[in-house]
Amino acid sequence: MSSKDTESTEGKRKTKRKSTKKESQDLSQESSQTSPQTSQEKKPQPKFIDSSLSSLVKQIEKENSGKQNSKQTSKLSVVFARNYYYEVQQIPVKITISETRKLNILEEFILRAAIEFTPPPTTEELAKVLGLDIIFVRSAIERLVKLNCLEALPLKINITPQGEKCYQQGHVFSSPTTKLIYAIADPLQAEIELKADILNSETKVNSETKDLPSPGELVNLESRIPDINQLQIEQIQEAVRDLGLEVELLEDEHIITDFKVVGKPQTCLQSVSVFVLFDESEGNYITQVRSERQILESASSWLTELEAFQKLYLDLCDKNASPVKNT
Repeated sequence: MSSKDTESTEGKRKTKRKSTKKESQDLSQESSQTSPQTSQEKKPQPKFIDSSLSSLVKQIEKENSGKQNSKQTSKLSVVFARNYYYEVQQIPVKITISETRKLNILEEFILRAAIEFTPPPTTEELAKVLGLDIIFVRSAIERLVKLNCLEALPLKINITPQGEKCYQQGHVFSSPTTKLIYAIADPLQAEIELKADILNSETKVNSETKDLPSPGELVNLESRIPDINQLQIEQIQEAVRDLGLEVELLEDEHIITDFKVVGKPQTCLQSVSVFVLFDESEGNYITQVRSERQILESASSWLTELEAFQKLYLDLCDKNASPVKNT
């Protein structure tokens, strides 16, 4: 090999070494530029935890550690926890509960005749059609009048709206009884809860509860106050059965036939705990509302959708605020 060829080969090797060294430097620079970002992504989320909720926070994180969703395992950590209060309306309601029994054959025929005959028949005509003594027919009519199924006139009988309902359902209501219960209009849950007794004194207005902040400072609660007048008797019937009242009024032969608000609403305060959870796998935030240790699903879903408390938490992070202290 000539000296020129040797010099040319060595020159190429030097050029290749310089190129490799340059690429290595470029990769090193790229690595140093991306390293802070990676480090920032792995940086733990700041936490603002009320000290009175520390034990519950540990329990929540334990329950949600390694929770499996549809795609992957997620880990939820509590980054914000604080106690709040909000106002509910306690409304006294009187419900009328009536015993029910099936119509007997004679009562059913009398109601049917009052509905279908034009003009409505008299007592004497009914007795003649049925071939019964007028005393039995008159006794049955008087019984139906007392149950508000018929309106007795001097020469004929008239069916009432209550009588038409009884005929359609095949039973009559008797022995009405009234009971006082309490409707709690809850704007945070946007629902009405029925209670057998008034709220405990701990949930009424007191100085300790009043010192807490209200979620109403962040979201509009007034627009979510439910209207008790929109409740249907069937809804009250179901709710009253769930109350487990220790009276015979919840047996199958007793149903609620009427309800009426009988007093002015009383404002009471309810305390709740609000938590903001960070999903490390998804990179998003979830708001959770609890009354004591019970999760309020409706309120949690609503506040998560509004993102009000997520924004409050992020604002605290931006301001480098101190952790929330026990109030």
